[in-house]
Amino acid sequence: MADVMSSLRKWLLTKTTVTNCVGTRIYFDAYPNDSKLPVAVMSVISTRHDHTLSNLSGLAHTRVQFDCLAMTRQLSITCAKAIRGNSLIAFKGDMEGLDVRGVRIEEGERHFMERLPDGSDRVVYGVNFDLMIDHTEDF
Repeated sequence: MADVMSSLRKWLLTKTTVTNCVGTRIYFDAYPNDSKLPVAVMSVISTRHDHTLSNLSGLAHTRVQFDCLAMTRQLSITCAKAIRGNSLIAFKGDMEGLDVRGVRIEEGERHFMERLPDGSDRVVYGVNFDLMIDHTEDF
């Protein structure tokens, strides 16, 4: 069975609107300090496993947080929209080896900014949101 984050990253990299914004710069958990912006960072927040009365059911729900970071607020928003677009919301089917039963937005979009660690007054703008991915799993 495919890994949720790897499958999602591979699928997103087949979408021109995503690659036009971040190229291949979709990272797991953190982005390299020397990375060119904009970037997208994916992190698994939690995975819930459904059960039957006697065992796991084979269905899981993985919550993935995306942080879209750029040097301007508008570009961070554009990148977040590119990731959420492409028919990702409500996607069902094979996602690069992962059997997806549905995708939906959890919570909402959050905006933030943070100073660069170089001691300057420059900031990075970010948008983050969570996706819930319902998928089958081997157990």
